[in-house]
Amino acid sequence: MYLPISLLSAGGCSFDEHYSNCGYSVALGTNGFTWEQINTWEKPMLDPAVPTGLQTSLRNRWILSRRGEKAQRQQHPPLLTLPLIGYMMRLLSDLVVVGEIKASGERKGSFMMVNSSGRASGQKAHLLLPTLKENDTHCIDFHYYFSSRDRSSPGALNVYVKVNGGPQGNPVWNVSGVVTEGWVKAELAISTFWPHFYQVIFESVSLKGHPGYIAVDEVRVLAHPCRKAPHFLRLQNVEVNVGQNATFQCIAGGKWSQHDKLWLQQWNGRDTALMVTRVVNHRRFSATVSVADTAQRSVSKYRCVIRSDGGSGVSNYAELIVKEPPTPIAPPELLAVGATYLWIKPNANSIIGDGPIILKEVEYRTTTGTWAETHIVDSPNYKLWHLDPDVEYEIRVLLTRPGEGGTGPPGPPLTTRTKCAG
Repeated sequence: MYLPISLLSAGGCSFDEHYSNCGYSVALGTNGFTWEQINTWEKPMLDPAVPTGLQTSLRNRWILSRRGEKAQRQQHPPLLTLPLIGYMMRLLSDLVVVGEIKASGERKGSFMMVNSSGRASGQKAHLLLPTLKENDTHCIDFHYYFSSRDRSSPGALNVYVKVNGGPQGNPVWNVSGVVTEGWVKAELAISTFWPHFYQVIFESVSLKGHPGYIAVDEVRVLAHPCRKAPHFLRLQNVEVNVGQNATFQCIAGGKWSQHDKLWLQQWNGRDTALMVTRVVNHRRFSATVSVADTAQRSVSKYRCVIRSDGGSGVSNYAELIVKEPPTPIAPPELLAVGATYLWIKPNANSIIGDGPIILKEVEYRTTTGTWAETHIVDSPNYKLWHLDPDVEYEIRVLLTRPGEGGTGPPGPPLTTRTKCAG
């Protein structure tokens, strides 16, 4: 199908010209295993297992060619001369060719391909798209082809989405163990927007004893939502205190299927399955997952990924911020002593851990007893009342930050004794 140029964005490639003209590059794999650009128009392949080009490629080139000639005719209307007759004959000839293409299904063309024949298992080759900086909803679609002479799968095709030059991580989409009956289309609904940027990487992985071909063709970046792959709404940052449960909520637009696979993917590539999925309405669904990575103070990044029948949806990365509850560095300062009272200064300005401080408390007890009392402190200095004369007390300060589990351990103690009763 012909798409208006206004609906196409940079980053796509039909491979009719050299892939580098599209900003694409290849990374040489193990022992020379790599992607090659194949053009069966210029050099027909003798192996019948080699994929053929997409049928739509020729038709689109014919349409664009005819549109170019039409534009020239509008600027310079032809006269009824021999050149015009020649043009009409070429037009009629092209119509016949297109009719033959429709009838015969001939699909010669150009595409990117790897040959897995004679390879050990696990060899990898990478095809890298240019860095994409998108401002609005968009969809990437592409076609892939698996073929072999003996109908065994030639390996695997993985797709990665690397954000802001970070790690490659784990695949967001993959296919393996198949031989396709021709070209198959897949979609990527990537919800990463400017000022963030991302790069899509196609990875082919060989399988020993399974000779064959893996091909990719007609990569397009479309300025509209994907038709099958769900698009995620923005994933929000989550902040918790050390040791508390952290939960991300992934919300996507589209129809939920029981066959869809949802998971949470960490920046370093570790995957966590999403356990609870709920359909909000016929156009939206949500999923939640609890993250156990809260044992210590840290900042990590997660994103939602869904694999559906039509492709994959990928959310933005959101931060899991694990805060450490605060503890005073110094013990309270003793300001005054009486027989039944103690004046103290909490000394809560210097802390270990994270603020902001929303609550200060004083915990005190006798050094020989087992009981303890806690009082809220709402002033710079605090007076402990109704104490026993000539008794030694241990006083500590407790600090609390926002969130469940936000109270830190008590700070170092002030040990002092009240005066004798006079």
